[in-house]
Amino acid sequence: MKKKCIIGIGGLGKEVLCLLIDTLDDPKSLNDHVIFMVDDDYYLEKSIMGVDVIPRSLFDPDLYDVIVAVGDSNLRKNIVNKLPI
Repeated sequence: MKKKCIIGIGGLGKEVLCLLIDTLDDPKSLNDHVIFMVDDDYYLEKSIMGVDVIPRSLFDPDLYDVIVAVGDSNLRKNIVNKLPI
């Protein structure tokens, strides 16, 4: 089973993370299941709410089930269009 990668660290990304936490049998294993990915320009924090953050330069979409949690619909569409099918 692939790790989930949440793209977006704003309010929507954090809400998605809370929903994912609710689905885990053991919330202590959160880092075994979920990471955040951010643009290199915004890679200022190593973790958010206890979840590891990786920069885009280290992101390989083939390794993750990707959740695009960006509130701005135009930006979200651009991100989705850049992901491999």
